[in-house]
Amino acid sequence: MTDLLDLLKDGSPQELRRRMGDLHPVDIAETIEEIGAEEGHLLITLMAMMNDRQVAEVLEELGPSDQLRISEHMTDTRLRSVIQYVSPDELVDFLGILEADTVRLLLNALPDRKSIQRLMQYPETSAGGIMTTDYLAFRGNQSAGQALNFYRRLAREVEAAYYIYITDEKGKLLGVTSLRELVLADPSRPIGDIARTEVVNVTAMMDQEEVANIMTHYDFISLPVVDEEDRLLGVITFDDIIDVIEQEVTEDMARMGGVEPSDEPYLSMGVMSVVRRRVWWLLILFLAQTITGNILDHFQAYIEAVVALAFFIPLLIDTGGNAGSQAASTVIRAMALDEVDLSEVSKVIWREMRSGLVLGLLMAVVAFGQASLLGGSMLLGYTVAFALLIIVIMASTLGGLLPLVARRLGFDPAAASAPVITTLVDGTGLIVYFLVARSVLGL
Repeated sequence: MTDLLDLLKDGSPQELRRRMGDLHPVDIAETIEEIGAEEGHLLITLMAMMNDRQVAEVLEELGPSDQLRISEHMTDTRLRSVIQYVSPDELVDFLGILEADTVRLLLNALPDRKSIQRLMQYPETSAGGIMTTDYLAFRGNQSAGQALNFYRRLAREVEAAYYIYITDEKGKLLGVTSLRELVLADPSRPIGDIARTEVVNVTAMMDQEEVANIMTHYDFISLPVVDEEDRLLGVITFDDIIDVIEQEVTEDMARMGGVEPSDEPYLSMGVMSVVRRRVWWLLILFLAQTITGNILDHFQAYIEAVVALAFFIPLLIDTGGNAGSQAASTVIRAMALDEVDLSEVSKVIWREMRSGLVLGLLMAVVAFGQASLLGGSMLLGYTVAFALLIIVIMASTLGGLLPLVARRLGFDPAAASAPVITTLVDGTGLIVYFLVARSVLGL
């Protein structure tokens, strides 16, 4: 928000305070992201204009590096006060970026320290790692009127207030009802009678990506998390799932481009940080590409016999790489949407072989005409066309298969993406091309 930043630099305190009262925490967070490292005095001014609850709300909207930056501009007393208003799941993430001594200091200031410590034990990318313990739960024998009175008193302080959960005395999840159903129910009716007993839930150790698939499949606003004995542990809210989806998409896009994902904003990363995230893939693919050079060297006699063969090498391997990348991207998306799983490998292979056959035939017709015209030989045209047909079928099949193989081996399917497919097709495509040339041209 440029106008808020301008006010920070040149405006009056009264106007700045008035403007701050109208802004959403997201807008204030965006302003903090624009403040440079050398402008710490602006951060101090901004923090002074907000009460502890506002600071907590803004803190939840910032990335780790900016959270750390504003925490460094707060005294220990202010920080202890601010974290009282941070939701449990966001607080766990925030504590994870602080030094151990600071974490111990802040935990001692929390009235619900034990629940926060339990949350900190779950993996960051698990359901337990993104759930909140701020939810409303009642016994089934309480009346709808009693529950509604409790809701009016407590909902303002509760993050997950969209659904009301029904548990027994041991905390076992028995049912769920919505606020709408609670408001419309007869006040004297037991809440257990209006609750749905078939409750979709997830376990604490389930991966966050799988949780996101379940929530989007059912269009839930929140989702309960239970332990092995179906005891309610916490609730995952839709805003957390939006963050998960953004994170997973960002990771997939990075890995599909052969880059290690990063939580840091692009312009905030140092050059060496960018290099570290790219260099390993480049080195691996560079070494793999040396195989292509060896193949060319092995078949050099063929190129010397028919020089025109060399003209079509880029066309063949690029087309094969593109076909494989298309197939891989399609299958990765289908896996992300839970449309394909490991048990359907044969179906994926069969579909991609047929798709590759049709695409290969279409491309082969074009390649035949081009090779015949440029090379001046029908046999060369047949060579290029037939080789391209085989390469496209092979590349499409590999592109569809590799993401499933990666998942089976425990890797992110996005890792089996365009750079990997292209590198594989480069080498195998050349072998196919020269073997076809040997058969058709009699080399």
